[in-house]
Amino acid sequence: AERFVSFEGENAAIIVNNKDWLLDLNYIEFMKETLNFNEYFTLWLEGLNEEIHFWKKFMENKGGASFVGWEKTISPERKFELESEISKDKYGKVYKFADIGSGPFSNCGRITDKVKLEITCIDPLASVYKTLKSNNNLKSYVNCETGFVELLYKKFGENVFDMVHMSNSLDHCFDPVYGIYQLLYICDLGGQVILRHNENEAENGNYKGMHQWNLSLNNPENSFIIWNRKGNRYDICEIFKEYAVFKLYPEQRSEDGWIYNKVVMTKRKNIIRYPDGFPVRCRREDRKSTRLNS
Repeated sequence: AERFVSFEGENAAIIVNNKDWLLDLNYIEFMKETLNFNEYFTLWLEGLNEEIHFWKKFMENKGGASFVGWEKTISPERKFELESEISKDKYGKVYKFADIGSGPFSNCGRITDKVKLEITCIDPLASVYKTLKSNNNLKSYVNCETGFVELLYKKFGENVFDMVHMSNSLDHCFDPVYGIYQLLYICDLGGQVILRHNENEAENGNYKGMHQWNLSLNNPENSFIIWNRKGNRYDICEIFKEYAVFKLYPEQRSEDGWIYNKVVMTKRKNIIRYPDGFPVRCRREDRKSTRLNS
């Protein structure tokens, strides 16, 4: 009989349990409160195979012939890259850091002498990464837990982390505006939410797979704009000005040559919530006044 699935060879399939990342996803809440949930969730699922295949090949080929940072990527001694953002009043203390949408290898590092760093990594595909690492004999120096950015408030509660970070992952969300509410919700007062993303990743990638949203610092508004091809366009600095102080850093360059936009949000006020738990101005009707003309 002809075999349609092979567990051997270069493109060997792997077995994972869908419940590991979908069990806690409350479809009714998402469908009611987030923008076009059914559409974006379908596109997200369609992009899963490509995403998993990318990381499978990445680990098997140690990043590939053109990738020069493999040893740094897997090193347990990698310096904490956001060390300069730590407030001096936190020095010497326990410092709780969350890397959301971290992928299999957090690109933030974990070594610092400034604070006693406690790292939490969250990604919807955590169980897949665990399997891939095991298959390639790679150690996990930081445990990655399964979770969606849209459900962080249920997983952690309010004011938990000193710093919350996302890197090239907010654009994968079903609803990134709602995601930012979640990031601010779990961040402590006075703490920071830090985003590092490519400019307009979805547009540049022809909206392929999970990339359905664009994050921009280079725009006519001179602000932090999230937009997509459906006509949704949001000025994030305006929407969240009540809750955070913004600092925008376009076109930053890492030691490895990565050019990215950096947004630093310092939380100054707790998120106001509805009785049902959803944040104010997260609902569709609350966003009408903040949506920009495309």
